[in-house]
Formats: sequence, C-alpha cells, structure tokens
Amino acid sequence: QHSHFEKVFDIFDSFSSTRHSSSRQKPQQVRGSDLQYDLTLSFEDAILGTTATVEVNRLERCNRCKGTGIEPRTYPMLCPICLGKGRIRQSHGFLGFTQVCPNCDGTGKIAQKACTQCRGESRIPQKRRVSVKIPSDVSEGTNLKVAGEGDSGMYGGLTGDLYIRLHVRPHEFFGRKDNDIWYELPLSITQAALGTIVEVPTFEGKVRIRVPPGTQPDRVFRLSNKGVPISNN
Repeated sequence: QHSHFEKVFDIFDSFSSTRHSSSRQKPQQVRGSDLQYDLTLSFEDAILGTTATVEVNRLERCNRCKGTGIEPRTYPMLCPICLGKGRIRQSHGFLGFTQVCPNCDGTGKIAQKACTQCRGESRIPQKRRVSVKIPSDVSEGTNLKVAGEGDSGMYGGLTGDLYIRLHVRPHEFFGRKDNDIWYELPLSITQAALGTIVEVPTFEGKVRIRVPPGTQPDRVFRLSNKGVPISNN
C-alpha cells in the first residue's frame, strides 16, 4: 500500500507525462541543406577559367508568407484551450496545479491559418539560375563552394551552400599531366631522319619548332611557359 508521500509523487509524475505528451513544439529555425551540382567544362575552360551559369532545383523562401508559414493578413487568435492566458489548471483530487498550455506553448495565441502557397512549410521548390566563376587551373574532381546558394532555411533559418563538382571533357589532341600540356606530334620517317621545321599548336597560337636530324620516336621537346597558367603566377 502506497504512503501519502508516494501518492503525491504519483500525481506529479502524471502531471509531467501529460504535459510532455500533449505539448506542441513551435516552428524552429532550421538551416537549409547544401546542394551538389556536377558541371562539365571544356579542356580550355578548365585551364584558362570561365564563368558558367548553372540551373539548380532548390527550396526557396515562400514569397507569400515571407518564410513565416502563416497566411498573410491573418492574425493570431486566442487559444481556445487556455482562452489566452497561456496556462491551464489541472486538479488531482484535493490538489490543484497550473501548467503551461500545451496547445499554444504558453503564448496564449495560435496561428489562425497556414500559408496557402507553402502550406505552412515556409519554403517552396523553385528553379534558379546561378552564375559561377570558374578560376583558372582547375582539374577533374575539383569542388567549388558557392556560399548561400543552397536550400533556404526553414522559418528564417540560414541558407545552405551550393557545391560545384567539376568534370573536364578530353581534348581532341591535347593531354594534361599536372601543370604541363602534352601534344603528340606525328612525323614521317624522312622528317625524323633528315630533320624539319614544324608548327605545333598551343593555347597562345601555333609555334614553329626545329626537329633535328636523327630524332628518335618518343623524344620530348619542351616549350617553356606554354603549359597551364598557374593560379598564383
């Protein structure tokens, strides 16, 4: 058989569990998600840099309710449970307690109507065109961060970021290794044996080089400062 003290603690336990189970949380500010976009560049743009425009699907702040989730020109009304007082009274036998109203979380008011455009979610899906500056000297797999271009936050939360993952299309005849550009020059047996002067392409135009007599296959000719422009130099 319970003592008087145990009965009192039982009352407090039931009071606490009732409040916890029926309480309704207020909308919390939530940061928007980060977005990922895969962008394919030409060989030249990856080396020299460019500006690209990408189209992303993202969640943006609802213009109708300004991100509040509440229908415009409607006003909070008195909570029908506590009648605007923010607290309700509960009785347990000869004991009486007041607690925060679980219907309005103690504010005394509740939203009258959810926004009809976003249905109270504060955001709606939109397509958005984003201009992205691609620096020079990027390569396959480079990730660029575009701050503030991800999903909008919920109920006024911070906006997420957009991450651009770069891919580079192979070039018709150029190759790349680190910051060097490679070009394979076909020669006839006569040209290799007797020597010749040929034109080779670079990103700054064609350059004439002298092939000495007796040139063997796989010999490498180096053209200074005709490779990838390094970002800091």
